[in-house]
This record gives sequence, structure tokens and C-alpha cells, in this order.
Amino acid sequence: MLLLKMSLRPWRQAPLTQILSVLSMGALLTIAAMLFHLENGLTPLVHRLQSEQVITAYLDSSVRPEDESKISDSIQLQLGARPSQVQAVSVQEFIDRLGDTYPDLAREVQGFGAETHQLVPRHFSITGIFSQAAAEKLSQIPGIESVETSRDRHIQIVSGFKAIRWVARVLVIGLAFALLSALVYMAQANSSLHRDVVDLMTFWGASPGMAKAPIFLSGLWIGTVGGIAGLVFWNLCGSWLFRQLTLLSPLLSDFPQPTWMASVAVALGGIALGIFSGGFARK
Repeated sequence: MLLLKMSLRPWRQAPLTQILSVLSMGALLTIAAMLFHLENGLTPLVHRLQSEQVITAYLDSSVRPEDESKISDSIQLQLGARPSQVQAVSVQEFIDRLGDTYPDLAREVQGFGAETHQLVPRHFSITGIFSQAAAEKLSQIPGIESVETSRDRHIQIVSGFKAIRWVARVLVIGLAFALLSALVYMAQANSSLHRDVVDLMTFWGASPGMAKAPIFLSGLWIGTVGGIAGLVFWNLCGSWLFRQLTLLSPLLSDFPQPTWMASVAVALGGIALGIFSGGFARK
């Protein structure tokens, strides 16, 4: 109990400095947690944008309609166990879909009469999450003349998300070093307030570790209160911010929302930094 009272001495002698320190620490912890969650949440999104494809496999004109089922089975076999949707698109289905977006063009295509079947090739539309080499594998199936894929349609968005992830990582590391440096400096400043207490405990025969205990506990107090402040800031701002983020674009609709574990991690991070900074303080 005596050690706890001694460790609270900076709070009694310089309360405003301690309060500003823990509030600043809580705000920086919240920002670091937001950046970490942003980087972590973009990882599966980038993977989905890179892997999600719409592959169009055009059939050779010599393929008979009754052989289309065999080609469909071959496509499923090449894709393996990956979840996918394979749909054979007939000439009439293609015209109907075209008419939903471009009705005038659909009427012109239908105007070719019997030649329409030669103008519009039969094809399979395959939708799902595939590897980068999926289109090349499908092009080797007998009966498939050519293959087109939408693999690179999001390449600019993916590049932008990757850049954001790297920037977020650098900022998190920078904030961690800044927090640790500030806390070590704060612990050093608080140690001067404990100097007479440490000298008295040393005079009474306390061991070096026991004499340093008030300084260590003082750093732990700052880390604990700062972590709790970060937890409060996170609960107030973090969830709201990421909810607004999902409304910016349909691409971000699947962005994961923060859980209660994130709040606990913010508080534990503050405690860990407090312990670490208290261990660096000198008597």
C-alpha cells in the first residue's frame, strides 16, 4: 500500500501534466489501433479483388449443343473445389441480356435473322474466386476457342489499397516509437519527483529493485489510465468511423467492423507501454 501511495505522488504534485499525458496517450493509441485495423481489414479485400473474376469461355463453332454439358464438366474439373458459377449462355440469352442495357443494339443484332447465330458466339460465363492461371487452364480445354477474363479490372484500386496498407504500417510503427519515447521521457520526469523517496528507501536498506518500484508503478499507472482512455476513445470513435467507411463505396461494404477484442487490445497495449517505459526509468 505504501508503494502505491508513493507511485501516485506525480498525480498529486502535477495532476494537469499527468492528465494531459494520459489523454494524449489514449488518443495516439486510438489512432494507431484505427490504422492497424484499416491495414488488417484491407488484406482480405485486396485478396478478393485480385482473385474474383468473371471468365468468358467462347466455344468453337464446331461444338455441338449436346457436347456443351461435357465442356461444362471439364470446366468444373479444371477449377477444382473453388466456389464458382458456370452458366452456358445461348444466343437468345445473350441478346436478352444485351437488350436490358442496350435495347437498340439488341434489335439490330436480331435483325440479322438466321445469321445471328454466326454473329453471336456461344460461350460459358464463369463467376467466382480463381487463381491467376485459371483462364489459361480453361483455354486448354478441347472445344473452347478463346477465353477472356476480368482479372485486371480492379488493378488500379488494388494498387491504391496496397499503398494505403503500406502507409498504415509505417504510421503504426512510427506511432509506437513516438508513444514509447514520450512515455520514457514522462517516466524520467516523474522519477525526479520520486528522488527523495528513493533516497529514503535506499537509506532504510531497500534493495535497488524495491527502491525503483515507485518509479516503475508510476509508469504503470500512466500506461493503465492511458490504455483505458484509448479504450473509451475507441468505443466512441472507432466503430462509428469504420461504419462510415463502409458507406463510401460498395467495394468497402464487406469491410470488417471492430469487435470488443480490439478495445481490449488498445487497453492492453497502453498497459504494456507503461510497463516498458517504467522499466527504462532511472532512479
